[in-house]
Amino acid sequence: MGGVCPCLAGVEKSAAGTAAKPEKQPLKEATAAPEPKKEAPKPVAAAQPAKEAREPAIVAPAAPAAPTPPAKVEVTPEPAVAQSIVALAEAGEVGIGSCLEVYSNSYKAWCPGVIYGIDSSSILLAYQVPGEPADANISTKTLPIDSAELQLPTEDGAWLTASVEVYSHSNKAWCLGKVTENTAGTLSVVFFYPNEPPDAVPVMKKLQLGDKDLRLRGIDAAFQVPGAGLGHETLQVNSAVEVYSNSLGVWCPGIVQELHEAEGVVIVAFFYPDMDPSSEQPAIKEMPLGHQDLRVPGYAAEEPRNLGPPVTEADLALGGKIEVYSQSRQVWITAVVKEVQDAMVTIQLRYPDMPEDSELYEKVLPVGHQDMRLPA
Repeated sequence: MGGVCPCLAGVEKSAAGTAAKPEKQPLKEATAAPEPKKEAPKPVAAAQPAKEAREPAIVAPAAPAAPTPPAKVEVTPEPAVAQSIVALAEAGEVGIGSCLEVYSNSYKAWCPGVIYGIDSSSILLAYQVPGEPADANISTKTLPIDSAELQLPTEDGAWLTASVEVYSHSNKAWCLGKVTENTAGTLSVVFFYPNEPPDAVPVMKKLQLGDKDLRLRGIDAAFQVPGAGLGHETLQVNSAVEVYSNSLGVWCPGIVQELHEAEGVVIVAFFYPDMDPSSEQPAIKEMPLGHQDLRVPGYAAEEPRNLGPPVTEADLALGGKIEVYSQSRQVWITAVVKEVQDAMVTIQLRYPDMPEDSELYEKVLPVGHQDMRLPA
């Protein structure tokens, strides 16, 4: 503290200097009679118990000094965050449409999420997991309202760099964008207007988290009821269903493992085509009722098919054009043939709602698949 204020330092020095000189005088005077003061300690030194009593007193504080308090401090942030969400929900400040961060155990990462359902004990969220294209990576999860896998958004957290859509009132359209900054819940978002050329200058807009003109990319499809969702009202535990795999481009057989109608959520156990049901555990997926990637056999709308002749390997020239049906967008998309090997074709495409300068999305289909046709 002597370095804080020079005047105080001077006071301390002068006080120390005046005290040092008188201390030497008593010491010299006391040297003539040191023995009387040593006589009193002699019985104590001879008895020794005082030393033995002091040693345990030194050891005893070592037990409370163990790292118990730090261990308690380390676990307090998670309950504190959860309690704040509970308190905000009780106060009506957190509800449907509110933005949170959700921890994905699969990706070992915090993800930007939005509340789609909430009650006194649980929260239903849709959230964006890492990967491209971002609109195909929307997951849903129901968690206890005080779960440690939920937290309020932070400035350097999951919402930073999230792939989003911004509504343009002038164009009456949702525009693809990216969050570049989060300052106390105000997001800076850069985006492109529809049909802009690849070299167009992006637009920047500041929006609050939870603004009705801002949403995670592709999140609206997570809770819509498209044709593939027909018959979901008939589902029961152990009902036969099919789950669509966006990565493989196929429907996979499964059964309903759990059904939570109050939350509008179904948990499905299913098998990918390369899995052996007799020796492997099924994959588990939690989905909202009505999700486009879940259908009931017999209730699903008729699949779009290639009404012309099936595509053969002879039709698939490297770099050539081909049309592929997108189950998620329900449209035919022009794609480019990248590779043909072992009766499988790898194609590259860009979805209609993706920017023209975005990376191409790859898809692998069997040659002759019904969702593949020659350009008209």
